[in-house]
Amino acid sequence: MAVAEEGGRLLGSVRMSWIETAGTGTRGLLLGPLAVRDGLKGKGIGKALLRRAVDAAREAGAPYILLVGDKPYYWPFGFETVPRGQVQMPGPVDPARLLVCALEPEVAEALGGI
Repeated sequence: MAVAEEGGRLLGSVRMSWIETAGTGTRGLLLGPLAVRDGLKGKGIGKALLRRAVDAAREAGAPYILLVGDKPYYWPFGFETVPRGQVQMPGPVDPARLLVCALEPEVAEALGGI
C-alpha cells in the first residue's frame, strides 16, 4: 500500500495484493482500490500513486498488474483490456473494465482462469 500525505493529512492511497490466476500458476498483483480524497481529484495525486504502484510492482518482480477500471485513465500507464473471457473475476465485472499491465513480455497472453 502507498499513501499520499501532506502535513499528516491523508490525500490518497493505493493498494495492491498478490494474486494467482487459476490454471496458469502465474502470480501477479491486483491493484485496487486507488482512492483520492474528494475535492483533490484532478490534481495528479492518483496518477502519482499509480506511477509509484507500477514502479513498486516492477521492483517486486511482478510479471503483471490486473485491475478493474476505466481504460482511458489507466492506458497511459501501460494498461490494456484483457481479452474477453481470458480471465474471470469472482464477481460481476464488466469485461471492458478488466485491465492488465504486462511488466514482462507476453505475460498478458498467458493469463487465464479465475
